[in-house]
Amino acid sequence: MAGLAASPGFIDWLIEQSDRIKLLPPTKSYDDEFGSESDSTGEQLSWTVSTPGFTSHMSLRILIKSLRDCFAFPHMIFPRHLIARLWVEMGSCLEAVSTIVQNWRDHPPSSFSLKIQNFSQLEKSTAFSDHKYQSRLFSSGGHNWRLVVYPKGNEKDSGNGFISMYVEIDGKCLMIFTPPTEVFAELRFFVYNKKQNKYLMIQDVEAKRFNALKTVWGLPQVVPYDTFNNPENGYIFKGDQCEFGVDVIVAPPLTNWEIVSYNQKLPNPKFAWTLKNFSELKENEYKSKSFSMGGRNWFLKLYPKGDSRADGKWLSVFLKLADGEKPKADEKFFVQANLRVLDPLGSNHSACKMNDWYNDLHTGWGWIQFLSLDELRKSYLDKADALNVEVEFEVVSAAKYSPIV
Repeated sequence: MAGLAASPGFIDWLIEQSDRIKLLPPTKSYDDEFGSESDSTGEQLSWTVSTPGFTSHMSLRILIKSLRDCFAFPHMIFPRHLIARLWVEMGSCLEAVSTIVQNWRDHPPSSFSLKIQNFSQLEKSTAFSDHKYQSRLFSSGGHNWRLVVYPKGNEKDSGNGFISMYVEIDGKCLMIFTPPTEVFAELRFFVYNKKQNKYLMIQDVEAKRFNALKTVWGLPQVVPYDTFNNPENGYIFKGDQCEFGVDVIVAPPLTNWEIVSYNQKLPNPKFAWTLKNFSELKENEYKSKSFSMGGRNWFLKLYPKGDSRADGKWLSVFLKLADGEKPKADEKFFVQANLRVLDPLGSNHSACKMNDWYNDLHTGWGWIQFLSLDELRKSYLDKADALNVEVEFEVVSAAKYSPIV
């Protein structure tokens, strides 16, 4: 814990969150829980996380300086209750900062607006409906929803003393499919402020999963009730009017996808090809019979005196896709294989390792200068003047993908 507080990242975090922290006198509960020790500075500091707008009782920079001083001089005794409290409070604050976004927006809500002509009467009437107001159904993203407002906060969700706002999906929308579907939606809640002539927007940036077991999502602490209910702050205007709203942004179902797999356990991964009477071959090129491997058909192509780029001094060998196996546009797959010209004595094969992607423009890969003809004649023809070529596959990839509309 001390290591955390001494780290540069911890200090930077404190500075960044300075407008959300207020320093208070030490509480007895923390001293009792963690024990108390004398503070060499003669001060005891404690803190708690607050909301923007609170005034600090003591400058945060004093706290930061104390942290730096204490860990710069190991002999100094640091108040343990402070470190403990920093640790406990930091977790909840980081969680809130990481998911809740709050700012002002000129544009009104796009999905639904709820205007109240008499807020105080709304408070009274909701006392007879579980302390909440449920709007009429509205449609967004192909589903039906309700905006739910707790004028005095949802006590069951730690919303006491705040305006609480939620969105509820119409359960009938979920039951159309078998099994019942799930809906992911981003929620943005709005409260109009007449004084600013803008909307306060509060958003949990994490998309929420609505299903048959969880039909309601929202924020229990949108605006403090006392702040909201004070006309001087602008949320209540023209006597007793106010406006709430919500954007429900539904993520469309996934329609574009690709699944890539790599087959590394190919049955019978070798294909062998023997060219008899190699020294008497007259044609410029020869093709093996077609063979199947990794879900595709292949053949080997060999130039006894090299292709046009080999200057007649090299054996050229290629692994090519058979007719009808050309990948479609924007389709590709990976091949890892070993091409070999076998040593008749079985000890010194000439081998090259292939790691290549095949696509609609590249349907064959290999080597122009695979093996010099001088070396071939010297070491790789057997007594019957035959040349033995082999390819061994190690990996062949495959892809399944959604159709392109």
